[in-house]
Amino acid sequence: ALTDDLGHVFAFAVASVFDAADMGLVSALDLCQAATAQHGRAVQRLRALEVVHDLFTNAPLQTQVALLLLAESAAKAMIGGLRQADIACSPLRVRVGENFSKAMRAVLELADVNPVVLRPALSLCTVPFGQDQASCIVDSGVLHLLRRLIAGSCQNTVALAWAGCQVLALRCANWDTDDGRCMGPQHQTKEPAADSLDELPRQIALLLSSQLDAVVSELGCDPQAPAQPSMGGNSPLASLPELLVLLDNLAGSRLGRVVVSQPGCVAALMRVLVDDRTAPGTLHKVVRLLASGLPLLERAACVELAAELASLVSAEACRDDGQRMVVRLVMDKLTTLSVPPEPLATPPSPAKQPRATETVAQPAASGREPQPHTPQSPHTPRSPH
Repeated sequence: ALTDDLGHVFAFAVASVFDAADMGLVSALDLCQAATAQHGRAVQRLRALEVVHDLFTNAPLQTQVALLLLAESAAKAMIGGLRQADIACSPLRVRVGENFSKAMRAVLELADVNPVVLRPALSLCTVPFGQDQASCIVDSGVLHLLRRLIAGSCQNTVALAWAGCQVLALRCANWDTDDGRCMGPQHQTKEPAADSLDELPRQIALLLSSQLDAVVSELGCDPQAPAQPSMGGNSPLASLPELLVLLDNLAGSRLGRVVVSQPGCVAALMRVLVDDRTAPGTLHKVVRLLASGLPLLERAACVELAAELASLVSAEACRDDGQRMVVRLVMDKLTTLSVPPEPLATPPSPAKQPRATETVAQPAASGREPQPHTPQSPHTPRSPH
């Protein structure tokens, strides 16, 4: 009977994983063969990624045509991502992720110095990274490369880099929701490293805040001057709403709120807030982003940002009454967050009242001691003699 029960448990455990067409049960031998196949697949991917890393490390020895063909082939093979669900049973799955990051970094470093491989290298921004692969994004340096490319002067390159930045940032924002469920496309095989999840929002915030600063700086030029091409080939007036829409979409997730709460991003938003030419719709978006990011700031950052906002207000006096009121509200919020909370005063404990004691009867003046009081027993009828 025990053997039959174990057989039913084993059948229930594997039926949902290995769902055969005839709904037949899977034996232990089948499980071992599947694990062996996944391990062999992991070994092959590990070797292939090592080859890609070596080829792009020695890429300066290749011709331009060979580099382009090599980059297109590597990007086509890597664009599907790690696909860790196919190697979940292999002990090499962690090494595969590390080699994928190294290979991706080698491709991006070559694209940084050789524009021939730039287009296939930027297609790696569409890799379906999962939350457990945040370290791969951080270690590959893709966000640093995107920040340098977006700040460049080539319009086509800026458009490609900005598109890659949008795809990558929104994919990271879709990893989680407010209720904590992971929305990543990949099967979670291990918990992401805490330092990677801390560094990733910093890199995204650095990229977006630097673009906000650049846009605000360009808006501060002479309004009659011809507009210079900015992100995506648009003028600065068109790129500012585009940036705010991206930040607003990011702020709906936990990672996005960490991005918006970075001091650099908040400082850039405050510069847009005090600008006299900020449209009412844009002002509304900025206020909504600040409402998401300010509560997550540290107290020291709030003190610095309050001083910076005061200097900005003194340098650029807001002409609109509504804008002045909004700036005043933001200043009050920063001031409130800068002041450490007072310790809660413990209410005084009520004084203990003395317990009421029963009074003891004093002896009578005649010297007779009082007789103890005994309760009257109920009257019982006498028994007849």
